[in-house]
Amino acid sequence: MKSMQKLIALGLMVFFSINLLSAQKGDKNMTPEDRAQKRTERMTQKLALTADQAAKIGAIHLEVAREVKAIKESTTDREAGKKAVKALRTEASTAIKALLTPEQLTKYEEGEKRRRGGKMGKSGKGHGGTATERAAKKTEKMTEHLGLTPEQSRKIATINLSFAQKMETAKSADISKENARAAHKELRAESDKAIKAVLTTEQLAKFSERGSRRTGKKCRGEQGENGSSKT
Repeated sequence: MKSMQKLIALGLMVFFSINLLSAQKGDKNMTPEDRAQKRTERMTQKLALTADQAAKIGAIHLEVAREVKAIKESTTDREAGKKAVKALRTEASTAIKALLTPEQLTKYEEGEKRRRGGKMGKSGKGHGGTATERAAKKTEKMTEHLGLTPEQSRKIATINLSFAQKMETAKSADISKENARAAHKELRAESDKAIKAVLTTEQLAKFSERGSRRTGKKCRGEQGENGSSKT
């Protein structure tokens, strides 16, 4: 009886091993179209995408899958290939986020964190949570401080989210500290310009005054750092 149980157990192990190897082999042999379709179907199910969202996100996945395949086939430098694929996927992720509702975006970012083993949760949150959380918090403060209308609030929420997402992308890029500061300054100027176009004259005065205070604090901080380094 024991010998029979061992044989059955061994047979099951062989069966599952064969299935696992077949699945892995099948995944490797998938075409870019198959990969894009599989990923889009998974997202549609998890995020309850509309038909329009699924079509647009499917196109993004297909483009990424094709470019990743081309990179893997043409790149001999493994590290360079990894960086290229990472940059490509970061760009695709930003494009996908722009198509999602706030609720879908929250679920999507939670999924990203889980896939990265919490790495993004530790390094990408910064001082105010995820990009979505930071944008929402900033918009809430601006709505209260400037007395934004619902329409203004919606428009500025989109601008703040775009800024937060671009900042995350800039932070994850392999660039020097000086270039990172320059990128932050440029993105901030771009965001402020877009926000100012939405505001009334009175709101604009308050917003500009607040921006001046923020710049003044930053300058004093930098002067303090320079003074302390000289002593």
